[in-house]
Amino acid sequence: MKKFYGGLSLIAFIVMLSALQVSVVSCTKESVDTVTVIQKDTVIRKDTIIQKDTTVNMQIITANPWKIQEIRGVKGTNKTIYYLRGATGNTDNFDNEYIVFNTDKTGTYTDNNGGKSNLTWDFATADSSRIVYTVSFPGNPVTLNWSNLSFKDGRLKYEEYYTNAGVNVHSYGIRIPK
Repeated sequence: MKKFYGGLSLIAFIVMLSALQVSVVSCTKESVDTVTVIQKDTVIRKDTIIQKDTTVNMQIITANPWKIQEIRGVKGTNKTIYYLRGATGNTDNFDNEYIVFNTDKTGTYTDNNGGKSNLTWDFATADSSRIVYTVSFPGNPVTLNWSNLSFKDGRLKYEEYYTNAGVNVHSYGIRIPK
């Protein structure tokens, strides 16, 4: 082999160049500390939930005309009463029926056909959980009893019973402002 660059052989020169290339091209791994930041947004939503039905009082009962939202019950020995506002398959229609209680303990009952009858009413218990009212239907006044009366979420809830022309009716109703 011939000497190259002052006594270095070609093979030694190639080995030296390879070593130089590896040292220049080789990667160095640096230790990098990374910090992972997890950011959490917390949203707290507080709802006012009425756990207990509110007692009905004069202000609530006289605040609005009250229309039926839902009623279910029995009439006579085996006739089912069911009505849900806006639903199909109801057994009766109460779309236009509503009741008004005035502060002077009078009021008006409006039937589904728009017929109006006067009424008188009063709380039957000191805790206002019962109302008794008499509707002066022409030739047939009817006294209705609402018991377990409560007010929750803007709705009146009650059990209703009465006798009309010898037929007993018992139902559970929910009324909403008209």
